Amino acid sequence: MAASGEQPDREKVPMSCMEMLREEAIAVATVMRQNTRFALTSRVKGEHELLKGVTDILRGRDLTEEEAVAPFIAVMVSSETTGSMTGAALAATTRLVDSHVVTSQCALQQLLQAVVSCQFEETDRSDDELVIMQMLEAVTAVVTSPKGTALGSECLVHTVETLLRLIGESRCSTLLRHSAFSSLGKMLRRIFTDLRALPPDEDGGKADVTITMSPSTAAIPHPADLPPAGANVGEEAGAPVDVVQQAG
Repeated sequence: MAASGEQPDREKVPMSCMEMLREEAIAVATVMRQNTRFALTSRVKGEHELLKGVTDILRGRDLTEEEAVAPFIAVMVSSETTGSMTGAALAATTRLVDSHVVTSQCALQQLLQAVVSCQFEETDRSDDELVIMQMLEAVTAVVTSPKGTALGSECLVHTVETLLRLIGESRCSTLLRHSAFSSLGKMLRRIFTDLRALPPDEDGGKADVTITMSPSTAAIPHPADLPPAGANVGEEAGAPVDVVQQAG
């Protein structure tokens, strides 16, 4: 995290990366325009605010990374969007992080907070779980990125708690729980690898690190306690209400 009083980094998207950013914006906008609500609004009242935010990227010049990810974040957290729209925004931001188009600490923190708070209209259960898997991919991409573990303990602990709840949710399919377990493992390996690199304290020892978890956090199961991947996938009923909030 930046030291107290310092301004967060406001890095510009390199011109060499603008083409990829525009391609991701086109992909998300295409999915949104396939929805009747957004298509009708565009014909009658002009582009919907969420859609306009995405298409404005196509006309943008000299964008900061925060400005570049803001339209995708708006799609993720809006209760008006469908699972396919949210999934498209999640997939787009995952590719942007993996390709190092988005690297600043400020933009990554905004993305991580949005991903774990994403919303969409509940539809078919298998399709909904596919979106949640895209959420897991996005979370993993952000936390394992070069600046991922510098996003602050509160943000990281909240992310870990979210995955723990998902792993312990018996109503989720076995495949989804295994995916969450795998994502959590990748995140924790990166976090504890970076902890080893902490500078020593004044006494010459490693700095003490205290990580506190909410008492309500579900205990992480041992891998042996999880059913084999692919066994009875999709037979459990319900949806992970703590992970994806339903539209009001």
